Amino acid sequence: MGRWETEEAEVIAVWEYDDKAAYERIDAAIRADPDSAKAREQRETLGQLFTERHETFARSTVEHTGRP
Repeated sequence: MGRWETEEAEVIAVWEYDDKAAYERIDAAIRADPDSAKAREQRETLGQLFTERHETFARSTVEHTGRP
């Protein structure tokens, strides 16, 4: 959905999934992908990229009626 930086240099990334189950399926597929494992290994050689990570899940406050 988007990526922003606050005035305090905090990066906020927002990802959209159909639901938490979809996120979990996608996350499992990424973790099982050999190319993803290679990328994680490469990132480890770069040193510390961030100091803290926080994940939270949110739901829309707008009711979806199925109409455009």
